[in-house]
Formats: sequence, C-alpha cells, structure tokens
Amino acid sequence: MIMMSLNSELQNTLAALKPYIDSTKAKLELDNAVISICHILSDHYGLFWLEYLLESIEDRRFFLYSSDRYVQKNRLDSLVEQLYKSEEQKHLKTLLCFYHQMFGESISANDDPSAKFSTLKKIESLAAIKSNEMIAGYCLACCTARDGQFAACSQCGSNDILNINKISFLPEVKTVLSNGQYLEIYVKHCLRDTGVELIGYPIDQKGKKAFTNIRYQIDGDVIEVDVHGIASPLTLLLCEAKTSVKIQANELRRVEGLYDRLVDKINTLSGRNFTVLRLFIITGEFDRNISQNSYKRKGWELIDRKNIENLKNLLKEIQVGL
Repeated sequence: MIMMSLNSELQNTLAALKPYIDSTKAKLELDNAVISICHILSDHYGLFWLEYLLESIEDRRFFLYSSDRYVQKNRLDSLVEQLYKSEEQKHLKTLLCFYHQMFGESISANDDPSAKFSTLKKIESLAAIKSNEMIAGYCLACCTARDGQFAACSQCGSNDILNINKISFLPEVKTVLSNGQYLEIYVKHCLRDTGVELIGYPIDQKGKKAFTNIRYQIDGDVIEVDVHGIASPLTLLLCEAKTSVKIQANELRRVEGLYDRLVDKINTLSGRNFTVLRLFIITGEFDRNISQNSYKRKGWELIDRKNIENLKNLLKEIQVGL
C-alpha cells in the first residue's frame, strides 16, 4: 500500500509540471502500421533495414526490393555479368539494386546475407506496407529476364527462376523514420514488456494515452523525456532515445543536466528523494572517451546499437539489479 501511494505521488508530481504531448507524434505512436515497423528492430538485421530505408529517403526514393527466394551471391554475380554483356539495362538496373541491398555493404566480418534476407521477408508481411509489386523475373539457367513474375523460362524451359518485387511503405512510416521516432516507440514497447509502468497522458476524450516525447515545464524551460516510467521497486526510469551515428561527451552531459534538473524539481515538489535510473539508448555508438563505468556509478545505463536487437533482455537484466 505504501509503495502504491508513493507511485501515485510520483506520477502526480510529474503531472503538476504541465506535461505537453505533440498530437501529431502521439497519433504516429499509436498507429498500428508504425508500431509494426518499429518492432522489426527486435529482429536480426532489423536496424540494418530501417537504416537502409532512411538512406533511400535521402536518395528521394522510399522502397525496398525483395525476391521470392534466397539466392547466393555467386549465382547473382553470374546473372549480373550476363545481363551486362547482353546490354539488358532495364532489368540489370533492378537486379543491381537488389544485389546492393543484399551484398553491397557488410555490417561486419560475420555478415549473414541469408539472415538479412529472412528479416526482409518479415518486413514484407508488416502492416507498414503500402504495396508489394512483382516487377521482374530472371532465369538463373540461361539469364533471360522479363517484366513481371514467371514460373518457368520460355527460352530454356528451366524453372530455376528468381522473381524480384518492389515493396513500398505507407507515408507515416516515412515520417517516423525521418524524425527518429521509430526508436522511441520501440523502446516504449520494450519497457512495457519488461514490466515498467509507463508514464503517459491522455491525447483525446476517449482516454487514449501517449507515452513518448513528453515535455515538462521546469522553471520556465521545457525539458523533454523521450520515454519514462516506474520500475519495481519504486524507481523513476528516464530514457533518452536517439538515432545518431555517434554521441559525444558534450551531448551526454547536456542530457544529464536536463534530467538532473527534472529530478531535482520532482524531489523538491514532493519532498521525497526518489530513486532514479537514467537510460541513454542510441542506434550508433558512444564516443570512446566517455567513461561507461563512471556514468554507471552515477545511475546511467548507456546502450548502443549492438544491444538494440536484444534490448528487452538487457532491460530485464538492468531491472534485476535495481
């Protein structure tokens, strides 16, 4: 009973700080299509594909190529070579785009194209998809290419066929990728699934709540918290989620200063001294000059891209130590 009372007191103190939620972002946070694409981060190569889509936006396109089956690199090498010799430019261009997605850039020495393809096929089934169009077929036996899908080659009769399809996405998916909100939404669901009681506020008269990008008024300034909640035992959990290639020490200090101000205000208003855990979760890496151990002693957990896929398990481990 005492714990529940303190829980309510903490939430009431935060509610007194005039929380504000951006209605546009709130609608995206609750959109099923958006949620589906965010959850792909828990899959092997999920982050890879979302970052690839982000690159496609920068190139003024927003789609992925996929295929009806996995084909090893050496077989595609031969097909590309033969199409190049035959000057089959139209179908060669499509094939090269797919080839680049699958084999153009290795994530590491342990890059696994078959696992990458498996995640790509999962993306095809998401609610985030606007259309999935079969655009070209290739005979791997004689290297004939043609528009659309086909099951057997009209030239040699082989059924050793690779069909390529083009996947386009809903506009709201483009928005959450462009503004980085996809990471915040993913973190929100990971926290909820690991038992954190999320802190959010109603966005309409029907009682729907949003839990990301909440701004508080602290002595005339606005302090935004990407995701926050209450872990057990009573611990205020504040999370900064950022899609950034690298976080420098000055950015970490900036967020640390903002969270310190927010916590000081909460403790002053409540007359308490609440336990606080701060998370900084990024899709990139922290600068090597940042002392992880030093920040851990100050109540911080710094989580980089290598832990995105297994974020739920890591959050469970962190909470066990509270």
